[in-house]
Parts: sequence; structure tokens; C-alpha cells
Amino acid sequence: MNRLGAVNNHFKGDEKAQISPEKITIGGKEYPEIIDYHPDREIKIFFFNRQGWGYTDSGFEYLKDKKQIKIKGSRYMFGGQILPKFSDYISEHLHTDLSAEDPAQEDITDVPAPNLNHAFLEELGNTGYSRRSFMKWERIMHSHGACL
Repeated sequence: MNRLGAVNNHFKGDEKAQISPEKITIGGKEYPEIIDYHPDREIKIFFFNRQGWGYTDSGFEYLKDKKQIKIKGSRYMFGGQILPKFSDYISEHLHTDLSAEDPAQEDITDVPAPNLNHAFLEELGNTGYSRRSFMKWERIMHSHGACL
């Protein structure tokens, strides 16, 4: 098989598409939320849910009792060590109160509906691609994930 044939086969779906029962209705038209011809392939959202950006054991940790910042993990040169003047630097130059707590955001609720081109989707049909998704978290990842 030549290279072009291999690439085309990569995008072609077979007859066994996995179509989600969830539907999205926009402009009076209803579409399946996900059509996936390669459900065995992992999608990016699974990667980011497990990995995120960087290593899961690395990052900064604020030690409240010492009022200092420590580098978590052991992958980097100063991993596991306290940066003695870093918290003072952050407070002074970034005007940040390190004792303030802000809980992690559990969900993003204010996500506008997708802006769909119905004529394009009708012409596209339900074949000829690997995966099509209107799933909220995939849309968020593709619209914001690469730039944050």
C-alpha cells in the first residue's frame, strides 16, 4: 500500500461506527453527540485527564506551617527541596496572598452550545472521518486546552 492509501485508510471509518445515544439539538436539527469509527484509539481527553501538562508528581507545594514553597517530585534538579525566598518573591512582585485558598474548579458550566454549520454537517454525513464529537469536555480541550 502506498503512503497516500495508508493515510486515507487512517481517516476512513469502517461499517462499525460507535454512535453515542446522547443527542445534541441545535437550530431544530438533532445530531449524535459522538460518532467514532475507531473507539479502540484513545482520545486526547483521556491523556489530559491522566497526565495534564507535565508530570503528575511534579509541581509547587505551599507549606503553610513554614510559609515556604517546595518543589514536588524528584524529576527536576531541585525536586523535594524548599525554595527559601520564592514565597517572598511571589508576594512582593506578584502581589499574591499565598495563604488565600481557592478550591479547584469541579466543572465548567457556562459553555455555549456549539456553533454548527448544518449544510457542512449534512454534506459530511456520518462517514469519511475517524471521529466527530460535540462532547463538552472535548470541545473545551480543543478550544482552550492548547492555549492555557
